[in-house]
Amino acid sequence: MIMDDYWKFIFGVQYNANLFFNNEIEYHQIKHEWSSFFCDVFLVRDYATNTLLYDSIDGLVIGLFQQHFKSCSLYPFELLFDESGLNQKIHFDFPIYNYPVAVFKSMGFGWIALIQINEKLKSKEIHPLGDPREFCGVSSSQRASNNQLFTLIRLNEAQEQKAQAFDQHLDWMSYFNHIKANFLENRFNYIDDSGLLIAHNLFIEYHGEKKLSEEDDNPNNLAFSLLQRCIHVYECLSQLHTNYHERPPYPDFIDSHTEQYVEFTEQFETAIINLICHTANDYKNAKVKTKFIPIQKNKYITYEAELEPNIDEFNEDSTEIETLPQKNPDLPITGMRAITTLLILFIVIFLIVYGLFWMMRQYELAKITVITTGLIILLYLWSKK
Repeated sequence: MIMDDYWKFIFGVQYNANLFFNNEIEYHQIKHEWSSFFCDVFLVRDYATNTLLYDSIDGLVIGLFQQHFKSCSLYPFELLFDESGLNQKIHFDFPIYNYPVAVFKSMGFGWIALIQINEKLKSKEIHPLGDPREFCGVSSSQRASNNQLFTLIRLNEAQEQKAQAFDQHLDWMSYFNHIKANFLENRFNYIDDSGLLIAHNLFIEYHGEKKLSEEDDNPNNLAFSLLQRCIHVYECLSQLHTNYHERPPYPDFIDSHTEQYVEFTEQFETAIINLICHTANDYKNAKVKTKFIPIQKNKYITYEAELEPNIDEFNEDSTEIETLPQKNPDLPITGMRAITTLLILFIVIFLIVYGLFWMMRQYELAKITVITTGLIILLYLWSKK
């Protein structure tokens, strides 16, 4: 789920939908840059009849606004739905994995969820013409990627209560400590990460392209910071676990605890989906306070090299953290220090030259020695050319 960047698409939909519902943007600004980047074709079909209802994001948001829907939030799919029940619909094939679901809310008209639909065949199979070795066939006008197909499903009272409970009593400092203790400092997180960097915005790319908010009006945002780091750590874990030879010295430990590691990654992914939803719904209340101490940089998890770790002896509270040794930097060269050094060097050279000059005047042997030494040095330098 996380690797396909769907969460960024739906985050952009939810973010700008709320801005429009609150009269903060115009109708022509509804389609967020994130949503445009990850979606070329957007379709919403009726759950009962498969009729096409909307074919654009702004059309969906404006249509729901006209039906008195006033806000949009994100919730985990597994919190609201049983995927086995949704898959019984004859028209649609629904995803069976967990992902953030956009829920549109109204006062007195109920809540509706925007649910993904799988497309089994986005294009027809191309059959070769003539010699099959030429790989030549008819083309298709359908794109094989960046298509998003949805349906709208009305939530019942029990589902609305689950969503309301999900939003209640969220303390960001406690939530941060929970994520830190159970996942970021877990024994299975062997990423040598640089630490938690306090962020003021979210971006599609780490180098700062395509911002979530055009106005950087959320300084020191703990939600953005925590989400940014969790996504980064999860992606690194996925890549390193695939590339066996790039993750020493941890392969033996991971391979000897495969079931526990798989369980950890599944729980971590679920936690990130919950974090995405909490961030979308409550990022304005996640400003870092002055006494906040982030995860320190240059820390990593260590294990005993001589003995294989016993999985029963570890828990989240016993994770061992060590700080990398820091070198003491050299003292900076000040102006007074530089002047003193040059003065001492000048005095030494002056004394040497004066001593040679005095000896040449007083002693004939010294004069011959100096001249001979000078000639030898000149001949040596000339031979090197």
